Amino acid sequence: MKKICLFLAIIMLALPFAGCSAKKADLYKEGISVTTVMQEMVNSEEYADMMGVPNLLEDVTEKVKELDFSKPEYVYELSIPLAEELVKNMGIADTYGWDNIPETIKTQIKNRVGFATVANMINATQGSECVAFCSLYSAVIKDDAISVKEPVTYLYVFDASIAVAVTFTNGSAQGNFIFSKDLYATTELEYIFDPFGISFTEIKA
Repeated sequence: MKKICLFLAIIMLALPFAGCSAKKADLYKEGISVTTVMQEMVNSEEYADMMGVPNLLEDVTEKVKELDFSKPEYVYELSIPLAEELVKNMGIADTYGWDNIPETIKTQIKNRVGFATVANMINATQGSECVAFCSLYSAVIKDDAISVKEPVTYLYVFDASIAVAVTFTNGSAQGNFIFSKDLYATTELEYIFDPFGISFTEIKA
């Protein structure tokens, strides 16, 4: 009987550790995986042909091709407000007033608004070519090892005017290009993100 109780006790002690045996993804490295896939897409003539990438994007494409997307200059973790606050910060509902919008419509708006929307608004300040480029060259990878309670976004800065924002959700990571004037400058990042209520913290590899 004592031997059985000892055996059960050993099993019970092991159970908490058994649940931790599955290796969680390193978000930093997962983000680099996304950015390198995006670089491969940019460098693929086959992809450009299949997606019908217009010639007017050639200047943006050539500039992106010059970069090494495995070695970012800076990496930041972005703290993004919840969807309702983000919607209000964007001014999307200003015309009618958020409180006057039916709950069903509010839900649909919040479901559609995320950092990808922010990326489009930022890129729009740099011209329609940047918006089109971002749309054609966004990427998603699936990995069950990615486990987060809430969406997490890392910003990988590769050039003064080019970065990739990677948003992690459970089981996937989505990358979007960000184009701006001087992404090396903290003041520029504040200028870009403050209107959305987004803060940022530098992280190391």
